[in-house]
Amino acid sequence: MEILKKVWKGIQRGEDIDLCATILVAFVVVILNLLGVVGSALVNSLTLAILGLLAISNLVSRYRLEQFSKRFDIPNTPLLQSRKDLTKLPERARDAKDILIISNSASAVLLDTQFFANKINQRTRVRLAVINPDQETVVEILGRIDLLPAEGVRSHLTTSAKLVERIREKVSNTDLFEVRFFNYLPTLSFVVIDSNLPTGSVDVGMYPFQVDPGQRPCLLVTAKDHPDWYNYFRGIAEAIWLDAKISSN
Repeated sequence: MEILKKVWKGIQRGEDIDLCATILVAFVVVILNLLGVVGSALVNSLTLAILGLLAISNLVSRYRLEQFSKRFDIPNTPLLQSRKDLTKLPERARDAKDILIISNSASAVLLDTQFFANKINQRTRVRLAVINPDQETVVEILGRIDLLPAEGVRSHLTTSAKLVERIREKVSNTDLFEVRFFNYLPTLSFVVIDSNLPTGSVDVGMYPFQVDPGQRPCLLVTAKDHPDWYNYFRGIAEAIWLDAKISSN
């Protein structure tokens, strides 16, 4: 009885009407055939029609499942991974035309100064936005969240500044290397590669409380595989860049 109630509610909502109608017709045909009211030729024709309806219903159901799968399929959702397990930037950005980095200090990202110098000399645009080192309050707060105390944070910011200068010394066109500063703690870090291209990707890093940088969770979001999330995170990164100031003074 409970099943019949569910079937009836489904019919009222317009669901599975074709299946219910097919089942009803099948029962009627069986009864009429047993009573000898209809001939075998008509029964055969109705049987083929019922089989056809069932096949169509099956195709419709499969189409709906495929559409649902495309919308919510797990492979289309970026998976969390540790920073240490992420493919290194020089490999991911080997053919990049634009690189945007949003980070607390970016001292670890900038260590391979030759990679950045080579890319800039190949006409790749590199944009970098980090914490304003003159914002003492922000540095102190970061020192409580990070494994490093405030002095360690300042040291990383100093290292970042030195790496920036080292890159500038190696490039022929410094206009392609832009550096900006923000006066707050970002909740996420970003490395955006080829922001406006269909081959673009966003490395989204998280800043959990006092976790080793190599163990911090991150997402690698691509324009091809995760278009909605890609546009979402890319938009945040670009908004931070536009809000950041050109000078730290």
